[in-house]
Amino acid sequence: MDRDAFSLLAGSMEISSPRVLMLGWEFPPALTGGLGVACEGLVGALGSMVPLRLWLPGMASGSGGAEVSPLDPYAGGGGAYGSDLAQRVKSFAEWAADRADAGEFDVIHAHDWMTIPAAWAVRGKTGRPMILHLHSLEFDRAGSGGSGWIRRIEQTGMRTADRVVVVSRYMAEVCVREYGIGPRRLEVVHNGVTPVETWKVDTGSPKLLFVGRFTDQKSPEVFVRMAERVARRIPEATFVMAGDGELLDPMRRLAAELGLAGRIRFPGFLQRGQLNAELATTSLLCLPSRSEPFGLVALEAAQFGVPTVAFPQCGATEVLASSEIVKKPGPDAMADAVCELLSDPERLAGRGRQARAEAADSTWACAAERFLRIYRSLSNGLQNSG
Repeated sequence: MDRDAFSLLAGSMEISSPRVLMLGWEFPPALTGGLGVACEGLVGALGSMVPLRLWLPGMASGSGGAEVSPLDPYAGGGGAYGSDLAQRVKSFAEWAADRADAGEFDVIHAHDWMTIPAAWAVRGKTGRPMILHLHSLEFDRAGSGGSGWIRRIEQTGMRTADRVVVVSRYMAEVCVREYGIGPRRLEVVHNGVTPVETWKVDTGSPKLLFVGRFTDQKSPEVFVRMAERVARRIPEATFVMAGDGELLDPMRRLAAELGLAGRIRFPGFLQRGQLNAELATTSLLCLPSRSEPFGLVALEAAQFGVPTVAFPQCGATEVLASSEIVKKPGPDAMADAVCELLSDPERLAGRGRQARAEAADSTWACAAERFLRIYRSLSNGLQNSG
């Protein structure tokens, strides 16, 4: 979107509509996880509410009117998070600061730690307030280990942002406990889902689905070992593990060792249409993650009437009361919960109907309305201080 087009869009909005500069890192068609999906959903909902500029690194050539830097974090392999990530983040910050103009926006909205340096640079140049919107943390990805410099950026970002938004109450608790952030600095805005046409196919046998990156955070080994226990009790059950990552091959080997080679399918990373086709034949979604700030796929599954089975550290269950929360850790407890639901078709169908209704109430439009109030609060404060 060029500056003339942006000015025309801004002129068509009500005077009370703050102009928003959004800084993102992932965006369709280039995706590695839920961050890009969330950014796309929120941008789509906000587009009719506020004049919005979206600045991205250069991978998002198909992302509509977004303004794209020459930096391409997907170039040279390694995805958006390659070995030179620190330099990519620095370059994006320099590019954003160079083109920032305080006359063109009122609020800065930054997604996750990769855009924090850019938000700092733009705020330093323009004086505009900064919203830090966190979708996941280094703690979620790596526990108490991980990258110290990424954790420092996250912590400093939370301490210096004018407003900090997290995607679940569970994530807010992590920010307080692991990062020492005061709870009053944190505001929860749950993710939403984009409505899609849904359908169901009865295959005559139960199917359990795992969707996510094959990393320690997502605990794919728990799913494989859970599947082995369920298969012994429900011989007709089948299993699908969708996604890619460093643990994919080890999980294939483990499945073979446990006698599940013909029972678990590994289709790789699924595009949206492929995921919807899997959901249409799925009985339960299983999220065994060690730490899941939200888990957008749970809302996507709920649209298809698929309930979620998850451990307590999963933010999506805060909006999906239909979920079965497994209080004890490990594959045995998850297998027990799965088998109990599958053995009671009436209860399972009721959970599915409830999940559909909950997904219908959890749209990106609802999240956008919350952000609109935040934008107005910050921009009004700026006007009053001016």
